[in-house]
Amino acid sequence: YYPLFPPAKGAKVDYQHVDMMRMHKRPDVLITPGDLNFFAKKSQDGKSVCVNPGRLSKGISGGTYALVTIHDLKDKIEGVDYERKAEERVRVDIIRI
Repeated sequence: YYPLFPPAKGAKVDYQHVDMMRMHKRPDVLITPGDLNFFAKKSQDGKSVCVNPGRLSKGISGGTYALVTIHDLKDKIEGVDYERKAEERVRVDIIRI
């Protein structure tokens, strides 16, 4: 999913159409592998979890990966609106290999 910052070398991204690259719905879990240090963080409101599992291999040594467990939404009671907070349904384990 673009735009990534900094963009990958050689990536051709047309910023004139940046509105077409926006997410119009918020995901429960967003996985963004990258070269930064691995992490799993919840959003401020707790409705989303962002995961950077890191790289599986780093040169000649092993790296990290994420084991993500997502539990089902609880049954919705008719007529009652409930929040689907990801922080209560998602478990992320970062595993070093």
